[in-house]
Amino acid sequence: MGERDAIVIPQDYVFNRTGLDFVRVKEADGTYLRTVVPGVKVNIDGQDMVEVLTGLNAGDTVVPNDEQ
Repeated sequence: MGERDAIVIPQDYVFNRTGLDFVRVKEADGTYLRTVVPGVKVNIDGQDMVEVLTGLNAGDTVVPNDEQ
């Protein structure tokens, strides 16, 4: 099997609103919603994680959703 780089975040950081998936991203001037496309779900060291196919870049700071 091959390997590839992926952006993987905790599964519970992704939430659905009006049919779209979002995460909260912290930036210098505040926290904003960003639309993402989740991919494969994996378990890493006992934590449910999900790959983000689009919507995040390496180095983005993702924070838990405070509306749950």
